[in-house]
Formats: sequence, structure tokens, C-alpha cells
Amino acid sequence: MYSVLTYPLDIIKTNRIIQSSLSKEGAESIPKEFQVLYEKGGLSRGLFRGLFIGYLSVKAQEQVTSVQSGVVGAFALSVISNPFSILMVHKQAFTNAATKSYMHIANDIGYHRLFTLGLVPSLGRNILVSAGFLPGFLGHEYSPLNVIYALGGILLSHPFEVARVILQHNGAKSGMFGDSLAVLRGLYAAEGIAGLYRGAVPRSIHLLPTIVTLSALQRSRSSE
Repeated sequence: MYSVLTYPLDIIKTNRIIQSSLSKEGAESIPKEFQVLYEKGGLSRGLFRGLFIGYLSVKAQEQVTSVQSGVVGAFALSVISNPFSILMVHKQAFTNAATKSYMHIANDIGYHRLFTLGLVPSLGRNILVSAGFLPGFLGHEYSPLNVIYALGGILLSHPFEVARVILQHNGAKSGMFGDSLAVLRGLYAAEGIAGLYRGAVPRSIHLLPTIVTLSALQRSRSSE
């Protein structure tokens, strides 16, 4: 429920990363960005645009994580969720209340690239964000340590999330996967560390409680 209620934060994160009109009109102020989203698109086309494909992505990821964990699980998760991620990025990108159809997005990207474009940074992100689950895997009781690990995993993984969103939104001139390092080098050269952490605040607020909760659940399951 928390993830659904805070889903607009994921939209805000995406639009801050791609520097859309939403981030400019909202002046990178979360309350203002919420207001702009609602004023221009209401609920379905504003605050919750792309939620349906996000829900399908979560259900697909649940099937993977129930079978595999660790690096293998992170790789499988990245491959399975990549098409959903691309479609969701394009649905979340805000230029106006209208969005492209899923078919239109897939045609623009190319069906064969739905499974590869942005896959490398997705894999890096998933491996690093899994650090947030270490206390649960190690069987530690819930403590501030859980929050520190969860926040650390989010922050370590964020530059990869930035590269993923930019590649999947803008596409790549050549190659099946896109050049993540070129994206990150360009951002760092232009904006420094701030460029690598576009959208980090809304992403952290959106993910932190969920990761801490799932880590605690992991500990309960391992102790049974």
C-alpha cells in the first residue's frame, strides 16, 4: 500500500532525471511537483500515470525473487523487468497529460531492444540496492542498522538508476545495450556529483520504508 501511495514520487524521480517540464515547473520541490502533476493530469494521467505497467513489473519481479536470490536473482530480475521498465519510463515522462500507447513506445524502441536497452545499469542497480537486504539475510534484529544499509544501497545504486532512465528514455544511437559509462561521464562532466544523483531524494523516500520492511520479513522467514 505504501508503494502505491508514494508512486508519484517515482514519477517525480524519473522526470527529475530526464529534466522534463515537470521538474522545471515544479522547481524540484516535491509538494509543488505533486501539485503540477495533479493539475495537469489528475489521478490517472498525472499522479498515477504508468501505474498499471509498474504493477505488472512488480508481479513479474515477485515471481523471480521467490525462486532466485543473490547475483543470479538480480540478473534474472533485471532481464524480466527490463521491458516493463522501458514502458514505465515513457509513461512517466511528463510533457503533457497525454502519453503514447504501449504499442507506440515498443515500436519506437524496437521490440528486440526492450530486453536489452538499459539492461547493464539495471543489473548494477539491482545488485547494489540488494545491500539494503543484508541485515535480513544475516538474521539481524530490526535496528537502525537496517535503515543505514537500506539507504546505503539506494544511494550506491542511484547513478546506475540515472543511467538506466536516461538510456531507456532517450534511446541510444547504436548498440543493443546503450553506453552507460558515456552517459555517466557526460553527466559528471556537466554537473558533477549532482548530475549522478538527480532524483535521489524522491527515490529514497519512495524505496526506503519498503526495503527496510522487506529486510525485516526476510529475517522472519530465515528464522522459521
